[in-house]
Amino acid sequence: MLLVLMALVSTGCQEEPTVFVQTRPRTETPAKPFDLQTYQSGLEHILAAVVIREEASSNASDNDESNGKVAKPQAGSEPVQRFAWFFKLSAPAADATRLREPFNQWLASLEFTRDEKQDSLAPHWENPPGWFDSRGEAGQYAEVRIPAEPVPLSLTITRLPVTSKNDSKYVASNVNRWLGQLGQAAVDQPTVESLTLTKPTKDGEATFVELVGYFKSTPPWRELGVAAARKTTAPAKSSSPGSSPPNSSDLSYDTPAGWEPGRMNSMRKAALVKKSEGNGDDATQAEITVTTFPATEGMRDPLGNAQRWAGGTGVTGEGDELLEMYEDREIGGVKSKLIRLIADEDSQAKGAVIAAMTEREGTMWFFKLFGEKSTVADSEQDFNEFLDSFQFPTSP
Repeated sequence: MLLVLMALVSTGCQEEPTVFVQTRPRTETPAKPFDLQTYQSGLEHILAAVVIREEASSNASDNDESNGKVAKPQAGSEPVQRFAWFFKLSAPAADATRLREPFNQWLASLEFTRDEKQDSLAPHWENPPGWFDSRGEAGQYAEVRIPAEPVPLSLTITRLPVTSKNDSKYVASNVNRWLGQLGQAAVDQPTVESLTLTKPTKDGEATFVELVGYFKSTPPWRELGVAAARKTTAPAKSSSPGSSPPNSSDLSYDTPAGWEPGRMNSMRKAALVKKSEGNGDDATQAEITVTTFPATEGMRDPLGNAQRWAGGTGVTGEGDELLEMYEDREIGGVKSKLIRLIADEDSQAKGAVIAAMTEREGTMWFFKLFGEKSTVADSEQDFNEFLDSFQFPTSP
């Protein structure tokens, strides 16, 4: 009892603890609270479908996709090669939500028929209201343009040889490639199979997948998709880098007056868009894009590229006629070739293309102005100024 009493007396005699408060100026801006809705609105979606078909291979090559031709199957001993057709749409979250059903309808209309004039098989489809066909960039068979703000979206059509005897393995390798574009890690084949769906077309079934993430050229901390696109592109009349992915930060160009940052994708080094007067569907527009591809024989071919670019422009010509349309010019101090594909006013064609090609250190650079014919014609001087200001990166 005595020990307990002494302990209580001892405890009661201790001094109260003193609390010191110091005030210091803040040296860093406080982080914003995490906003799930803002994060989700910044995500990018890839909607993609794959159709594999057997075709004769006597005239096929790894670069067939650059001219959009499919070899005609022949009877006898001629070998048959398998090709994959890729139908891919990249879109921000809000656009992906509204475009899911139209994409399914578009895919359901897909069929392959023989084009007797071209002596080849070709895909055909029916576009939803407002969508329109366009010639694709180098490496693409075709492209479908989809109205969107602030810049239109693209549904790309590409044809490539199947490099695996196992279709599931081949599809998985491409799904993992798209995951890489979105900054996601690769997954195993069973996981890919769990992500894919089978969707109908007029010619059978297509393998479909929808993936979500951030494109590597887009910072994951962006607040809004449009805001980030503007932050990662070159300001008007500036020598600072243009809209380019990592590893090409020293690429530079001047943005012509009236042009805005365009939509980037995994193939584009730069993209600009210009809208003329008008609202909604009445607003005509043109785009400037810069893309790169390995300097393979097909990519270096001026005639093959001219034939592909001419599609949809109303410009006709074969062989030497198209080659004579090229003119020499310099881009970034490198000899280049430029071609104007703008039809006469009485032509029914709505589109036009002015394109240049440059070979540099084993890489083909393609510079293209395309869009509504009237807007392209009015923008030719802007395009020339863009090319005059363009500076290649120190490494391709």
